[in-house]
Amino acid sequence: METPRILRVLNKSLIIAVAISILSFIIPIVPCKTAPVVATPVYAWSMCKLPNPLTQQLLGISTKYWAISTEAISGLVIQFLIIFILFTVIFMLLRRKAAKVLDLTRRR
Repeated sequence: METPRILRVLNKSLIIAVAISILSFIIPIVPCKTAPVVATPVYAWSMCKLPNPLTQQLLGISTKYWAISTEAISGLVIQFLIIFILFTVIFMLLRRKAAKVLDLTRRR
């Protein structure tokens, strides 16, 4: 029995999303806004790598991952969902339809 096409697409998207999420702990590929902790912070866009979500954040620097949240675990979840949905849509749009082909090689 062949697996349905949607499951193959979801599996591929899941593998890519997990791989990129793990890579974001090593390479700065997460869009973020950073600012020093002052009375009126001025945030600037940059690329960050995700810190260990179970440890304390650096003191003196405020980082908003994906310009939404200052928590590293929510930044990881947001990144995973964005990548998963993006690659699922891409794989669904780039599907290859098996066209009916006239087979002239068989002669009876």
